Amino acid sequence: MFKKRLGCLAITACMFVSMLVALPAKAEGFEILPTFKGQSNMITNADFETIGSDGGFENWVPIGTKWENNAKIAVDSDCVHSGKYSVRITKDEPLEMPWIRQMLPVEGGAKYQMTGWIYLQGASPLLKFEGYNANIISSENATTSEAIWFDPALGRGDMVDYSTGKMEYGKWIQFSYIFTPHVNTRYIALYLRAAEFDLGTVWFDDVSVHMVEGPYKYTADLNSYNYYVTENEGVLYLEANTKVYTEIEEWSVACKAYDGETVIWEKTVPFAAGTAEVKIDLTSMTAKDRKYTLEVQLYEGGEPTEKKAMQFSRKYEKPQAVGEDKLWRDENGEIFHPVISYHLFDRDQAQKYIKDMGINALQMIFDYVADPQEGLEYLDFLHSLGAKGFVTLYYDNLMASDPRNVEMVKEYIATIKDHPAVWAYGIMDEPVGKNIDEKIVTESYELVREADPNHPVYCIDQREWMYPQLIRNLDVLAIDNYPYGVHDAMTYIYDSTKYAVDFAGTSGKPVYPILQLEARGTGPHTKLSKYLPTGTAVRNMIYQSLLAGAKGFGYYAFDSKTDDGKLVMETEAGDGIRAYYRLEQDLMFDYFVENKYPTFNSNINDHERVRWFSFVKDDQLYMVIMNKKEYEETEITIPLISDNGLVKIGSFSAEPYAGGGEATRGIQDITVKLGPAAADVYVIKPAGGIDVKKLAIPKVQDLSGYEWAEEAITLLANKDIVNMPEKNMFNPGENITRGEFAYFLVRTLGIENDGEALFADVSADSFYAKEIAIGKAAGILKGVGDDSFAPDAEISRQDMMTLIARGMELKGKTDTSGFSDIDSVAAYAAESVEAMVAHGLIEGNADGTINPLGNTTRAEAAVIMYRILERLS
Repeated sequence: MFKKRLGCLAITACMFVSMLVALPAKAEGFEILPTFKGQSNMITNADFETIGSDGGFENWVPIGTKWENNAKIAVDSDCVHSGKYSVRITKDEPLEMPWIRQMLPVEGGAKYQMTGWIYLQGASPLLKFEGYNANIISSENATTSEAIWFDPALGRGDMVDYSTGKMEYGKWIQFSYIFTPHVNTRYIALYLRAAEFDLGTVWFDDVSVHMVEGPYKYTADLNSYNYYVTENEGVLYLEANTKVYTEIEEWSVACKAYDGETVIWEKTVPFAAGTAEVKIDLTSMTAKDRKYTLEVQLYEGGEPTEKKAMQFSRKYEKPQAVGEDKLWRDENGEIFHPVISYHLFDRDQAQKYIKDMGINALQMIFDYVADPQEGLEYLDFLHSLGAKGFVTLYYDNLMASDPRNVEMVKEYIATIKDHPAVWAYGIMDEPVGKNIDEKIVTESYELVREADPNHPVYCIDQREWMYPQLIRNLDVLAIDNYPYGVHDAMTYIYDSTKYAVDFAGTSGKPVYPILQLEARGTGPHTKLSKYLPTGTAVRNMIYQSLLAGAKGFGYYAFDSKTDDGKLVMETEAGDGIRAYYRLEQDLMFDYFVENKYPTFNSNINDHERVRWFSFVKDDQLYMVIMNKKEYEETEITIPLISDNGLVKIGSFSAEPYAGGGEATRGIQDITVKLGPAAADVYVIKPAGGIDVKKLAIPKVQDLSGYEWAEEAITLLANKDIVNMPEKNMFNPGENITRGEFAYFLVRTLGIENDGEALFADVSADSFYAKEIAIGKAAGILKGVGDDSFAPDAEISRQDMMTLIARGMELKGKTDTSGFSDIDSVAAYAAESVEAMVAHGLIEGNADGTINPLGNTTRAEAAVIMYRILERLS
């Protein structure tokens, strides 16, 4: 029926962990599944009938990115399934990799079906899917990769003709695959290729990709898959896919934990908001030797729909080397702050830079797995220098639990585990990039923890979307989000570290960023990987790490060299590390990690160009000011007011302590100039000292625009005089109610009695019930008649003044005729209003009114209570 053409083609295909599911072969043909909600074919120019101006198929990118004179990829009109054209891919050399590609936007977690027609002459077909979380093909954005192939000569592989259950040469064959991209996937790069097995030619025609089942309705993630036996609470994170499913008002989620088939904990939570955090009670899960199952069932309008299940364990003690404060301790119980080096293997260099740069945790080569005695000898060497070993277990770049490694790993750990220089065990470097799935990571963790219960399991990766998956399978997470000179290095480190720390925080696991000193500049990605920071930029990145919550940090890679052959340690970057180590490292670990000094003020995210923070030590401020711009100078004026607004610095002198800067003086504000990438440290000496006790008072979060009342509200909140409708939230702009005002006033006056009688309309369960009963018994609160108090009504200003005057027993006469609206004061309130004015507790408004019938905001009421406190004291 068709003319056949021979060709030869070669390809080397990388095989990856599958995220795709093949339909089973059916002898009587196969079913093309109906598309989801009528969605059309996602492939553009899927029938290969539209030819572009360059002579190739529009919307398809060939190897080499051009169609002109492309001998391996060609438009073919001799062998077609339908229409005029098909695409011909020729393999005639063993190491060539010809392909065509098209990017497809997808919904991660949805189910897709790919169908198409293939004709084979000698060669074997291969389809490849690469998933990315952005429309950029890069390892940083990669989510999954899958190669689907068949070798007709050997009769094996993933691809078959569903009419016959096999794949043959010399005929058009229809194929079909079902695949589900990872939930983080947003784009699929679809490749049509020839496989590595035989030389020859493959033709493709009439291909399609359809969504056949909607994407995941929600995700469910635990904060850990290996809980410590000391943990009594786990966290389940639920998030609806609101991008696709927008009507979720009637959703709920039922959670059940099983020990075998027995339900030992359950809870149902509403899910209409689209997110939920469910606290899991772990106290009934006491076994150390088995897994528990958490089942999560989604209900829509009361009907069960999507179900998920996860396994977790409580079998492990917290590594003895890591305390509850997330800090590593040595064999003597002393806190150990890791400063980690990668690729510092030369012993002479290691000895020099341990002393010169403060390195104290060195990567050990994985060759020691095969020679434990040599590893033991290297630990002796590190111990003699006061350093520790980061023990790598991924021999031959295989996971610790790989069957080829297991016995060697067990022997290695048994040999070294009691050595005082052992710090942590690394089970893999960037497992996601090597397509190692979560199950293998878990197996490696279990192997190591059972072999050595005292030291933590460590792993490193760069992909932010993988941090949750890794941290819940580890004791320690290291991240290597190198700036590469492409990202803004002066913000990127902070952002990625903060993301990891926020997720790890619920499980109490430390995060260590590894900072880039890469200077190699070799290989196919030279422009991306060749990034050698300046000395000031290195210091800036250290501060970003600590500011984001890291418990330590490290450097990569000490053995790299610049273009002129100079070791990175001997460049300006190395000078920056030395300077930081000698002057600041211990001080900053004391503040950031051990919390020895109180914070004065900080601005981490709000300012466009600068971050700063300061703390108090020995009655003076240490202020670190960081330029967010790597290549630009900037100037900043910083108010010297504490974060809670209660401590203000008057006149001061400031001296540069580290980094750079110039000495300066001022009153209340400090103005400094910052060089590119600078992280300058100043010591600020206030003339009047610092009231450190006031710094411990929590800041109320919703006082923007109410700075005039900030001190009053903050102090009253700290003394538990005013109520907070939500944690650290005061609602300052809302008019205060009679019940709230009674609560404020009675607690401000400090009145105590045995009053129990309430007004008829005051609920005994209300937060102000006790105060109203006390005020009623004291004769301060007399109600509005009929034994009612109207606690939810907004209080008038004249009633507020009446209650205050009555409670403080104020008397006094003064001329109030200057208030233009004094005649509108009710007769019962006139004496109290006059007394309040006489005692200076009410001053009136700028327009000459006293506004007796108006209302008072909660902020205004707080300021009045503050004045009363001052008067009483």
